[in-house]
Amino acid sequence: MYFCLELCAMATRVILLTGTPALAKPIELYNQIFAIDNNLFPNRHRFGVRYCEAVKQKFGWVYNGNANMEELKYILKNTIMIRRLKSEVLTDLPPKMRKIIHIRLPSPPKKASINQERMMELFDNMHKMPGTVPV
Repeated sequence: MYFCLELCAMATRVILLTGTPALAKPIELYNQIFAIDNNLFPNRHRFGVRYCEAVKQKFGWVYNGNANMEELKYILKNTIMIRRLKSEVLTDLPPKMRKIIHIRLPSPPKKASINQERMMELFDNMHKMPGTVPV
């Protein structure tokens, strides 16, 4: 996930599309929000305390609850979130099409993390996979 956040930070624009942005807990939205606008909620823990009823337990903080949902909904709707119901856009949607598109990522910085190096190695080896087309 951190590699994706770094990629988003380098981008000029970021748009995230999803059918279900969060399954059950507001904390599940945090990385998506941060990827789009890291200034909106710059601190994950403060977000967790305000919107997830954070509880300190033996091994650290747990963000399993939810609080101030109307406030969070208001902030998201007025800043970064556009919500459309399927019934509202059904006539505008094309038929489903599934396609895998491989992209070549830019080379990592000279001081790359172990995760970044591993990701780059995986992407470099993708052309060896059956059914792939080099990009």
